[in-house]
Amino acid sequence: MTTDLENYRARIDDWMKLQLGTSSNTTQTGAAFCQWCLQNVLNLSEDEALDAMEISGSGDNGIDAFVLRESKQTVFVVQTKYGASHKYSEITKFHYDMSQLQTRKDRFAGGNKVAQQIIAVLYTALDKDWDVRFYYFTSEVFSKSEREKIGRLSGFQGEFHIYDLDEIAKEMESRYQDIPQSIRGQQFELKLASKDMLNFATRTAVVAVSLNEIHEFTKKCGNELFASNVRQYLQRTKVNAGIRHTIQNSPELFWLYNNGITIVCDDFYENNGAICIVTPQIVNGCQTAKSIYEVLSRKTENERKAIEGHVLVRIMKGADEKEREDITKYTNTQNAVRGKDFYSLEKFHQKLQKEFKRLGYFYEIQRGSFASLRPSDKAKYSGISHFKYLVGPKYNNVISAMEAAQAYTAGFQQLPAIAYGVPYELAPDGDWYERIFHQELPAEPRLFLYPTLVKNWTTQNGYGRRADGGWRAHSAFMFVSAYFLICLELIKRVDVDSILVDPLENSPERMHVEIWEMIFSDSELNEKLLYLTDDILERYFGDSKVYEAIGSDIRRFLKNHEVLKKHQPILMKQIETMLSSPRNRDILEICHKRILETCNTQDS
Repeated sequence: MTTDLENYRARIDDWMKLQLGTSSNTTQTGAAFCQWCLQNVLNLSEDEALDAMEISGSGDNGIDAFVLRESKQTVFVVQTKYGASHKYSEITKFHYDMSQLQTRKDRFAGGNKVAQQIIAVLYTALDKDWDVRFYYFTSEVFSKSEREKIGRLSGFQGEFHIYDLDEIAKEMESRYQDIPQSIRGQQFELKLASKDMLNFATRTAVVAVSLNEIHEFTKKCGNELFASNVRQYLQRTKVNAGIRHTIQNSPELFWLYNNGITIVCDDFYENNGAICIVTPQIVNGCQTAKSIYEVLSRKTENERKAIEGHVLVRIMKGADEKEREDITKYTNTQNAVRGKDFYSLEKFHQKLQKEFKRLGYFYEIQRGSFASLRPSDKAKYSGISHFKYLVGPKYNNVISAMEAAQAYTAGFQQLPAIAYGVPYELAPDGDWYERIFHQELPAEPRLFLYPTLVKNWTTQNGYGRRADGGWRAHSAFMFVSAYFLICLELIKRVDVDSILVDPLENSPERMHVEIWEMIFSDSELNEKLLYLTDDILERYFGDSKVYEAIGSDIRRFLKNHEVLKKHQPILMKQIETMLSSPRNRDILEICHKRILETCNTQDS
């Protein structure tokens, strides 16, 4: 795979400049690069990334970010080095420190308060044999000698994952590339362990293949064999460890213990004890095939041939796009696939991507896909000019599917705690996905654009982690939710029929999208509404009952759906008070006038 590293470097730098603004000191630059890696390589949401980075600073024990997914029994420990801060000695120091940490050395009892808490959690995760991985990221490119030395580090590509700019680019490209030209139309032979072969409707074959033959097949095809797989090799998971253990200790039982490998292809045919496969793609069993290859590559040719183990292989030819997507989606269950990767397999989001393009926005359903575009193609996404007041001057008109799902959930669905607290549950494999992206939901990009733009406005106006402490630092999605609720309550006061699609449903989602278009197109009106939302939230968070419920942990408060629901009447009271205030009468008058104009235009 060839990668344009300078293009990736430029995209990273552009993103960092957007985050940093006029700031340029070494600490802030390093933090921005760390955040980029967390969001773009490890697929965290912005809030998850910023939470993960709270350990960083004096006394951080060499850890820049710590990611805990308790429900997934997964922990990521991250160190990043931007530009000249990278040296090979930094890799060896990180490797040594984290190896020492794994052995519970006493020197890790110190550190800042957050570091002490995190080390305790990490020790617990290690004791429970969770999937604990250590990542080192740098924006530099390793020299040949560095690569050779890194490859000899204990735990490399197991517990330790060490990425330079080239590896970062490859990781991101692997998520969205089509079947590479190097394998398209090429024919590869897979020798059979038995003459017995099950055939189904002439399109599918089920065969037994030796473990050594899978090793040889994987070696001949290369990484391009996995281009259609929704994920790449996960290396160190409990499942993969089990695969390797069976190969090494009980290869004759592998057939019974493993679900096998599924290959789709353009064509296949039997030829003298083998199957010839044209354009093979493993869509399920990436972990199995690569684990077999990894273990057997350490053995001699004679040792590999002596292994008495087999694997079940399903081969399907002529699969159309939908069949490939369905096979990939529904058979990838052996390891937990990152839910965000599945956005690209959903027809709804594929259609939404096309609709967004018509509006001038790039809807990114696979992380990193925008970065791979040529500058001339990027320039085609110019956004909507009269919405520029909602975003910063360096906004690139890219809308992440995950961030759009969060904003839509907070705004139109009025579920800010879900959007903020469990964003990964909004992915296609998450518990909330079907409830949010229900069958009646139209692929209308403006339903996702408007709340996303409001979220962007908050980051330009004192919200987010750059806020001066207080409730605004964590309340961007609460703002989005309150904004749409305030707009709904305001518009319900305008005496115009048929504003709501369904008057019986008191929800922002049920209001005609043209009314929202009217609000967002009128910068004077909308800015009044945005600042009104901020005023109302200031009153809400200043309420004694809310203050008491928050206590010392505002994040826990904002992530608890039931707690927010319990305090909803307080928010509604503040909305009622402010909308009834004489000083806000002009907002109602402007809104009434604009709605009448919109309705008259539609009638004519």
